[in-house]
Amino acid sequence: MELPKKELFSFSKQLAIGKNGEDKFHTKYPKLKRLDGFKGEFILNGNPRDRKIELKTDSYCITEGPCNCGCRYTENCFIELAMEYNSGTVPSGIHQAVEHDCELFVYYFIHNNFDIWFRSTDLRDFAVEWEKTHNTLEIPNRDDQDHSRRYSAHGVLIPRLLLMQKVAIKYPGWKKDAG
Repeated sequence: MELPKKELFSFSKQLAIGKNGEDKFHTKYPKLKRLDGFKGEFILNGNPRDRKIELKTDSYCITEGPCNCGCRYTENCFIELAMEYNSGTVPSGIHQAVEHDCELFVYYFIHNNFDIWFRSTDLRDFAVEWEKTHNTLEIPNRDDQDHSRRYSAHGVLIPRLLLMQKVAIKYPGWKKDAG
């Protein structure tokens, strides 16, 4: 399912969704140490030498059919690759996670409390290859302080089940010996 082409996202609303996701994820994994969010959200095991985690919160739902919260259903994960500003395009999303030494990237569906764990470099490499043969999706955003400032996130929609099968290292129901 693709987003409507003209839907304009609010930066502050997206930040609030991300913050809510971090809080709920931290409740699920309370032993993680929180970071400031600029170069990762958590540290695994709370030791600064341990692995940093970048968390991506998705407000879509992975349960088909009517949902009590009114969110929209998706079979995909949006993997952000670049951000376009007036001044040009810069790598972001998964590229930024790798640049910030976040060894792990967790894609978190907040409405389902469902998380998929990846090695950041593996997910980046898969998304870059996917982009070569699939359309890039542009998600326009506006700055809530200055409505004339706009920017766009660019990325790819990749089927969730494909990512779980090909790239994921952990997800609910995952068994280490299961293929």
